[in-house]
Amino acid sequence: MGYRNYLHVVDRKKLAKIKKMDVNQLWDMTEKEPEEWDIDDETGVVSPPYWRDLIKAIGGEELIEVSESLFYRNSDFKLSKYTKKIFKHKEIQKYYNEDTELMIAKPEILDALIEFYISKVKKFYNQLLLEDSTNPKK
Repeated sequence: MGYRNYLHVVDRKKLAKIKKMDVNQLWDMTEKEPEEWDIDDETGVVSPPYWRDLIKAIGGEELIEVSESLFYRNSDFKLSKYTKKIFKHKEIQKYYNEDTELMIAKPEILDALIEFYISKVKKFYNQLLLEDSTNPKK
């Protein structure tokens, strides 16, 4: 098992609404309270809410889950070409991108994913044909 990236469909107006929010406003949006582990023991600084709770709060709907092999093992596909930052507050953007990549996907990402997977399927199919042609039939 490895990392996964998820693409969600989110209303632009709702997404724009959270862009300028601070941590407290984000927690209010999720209608949850920070847990003990969300608060730094030494500084008392509260971390932003879990990304899935935030996506749910703004009505995000999961579109596709993409495996790590696409983004981390493939030099042909650069996720950063197809994303941009969500949050205006640098600390919040940094927080969400230390363990996760919570970004806005540009519209071109869907075409790029489709083309990438078409290429992978064609390559695999051609390998099967080659294997089949080199194995004599019994």
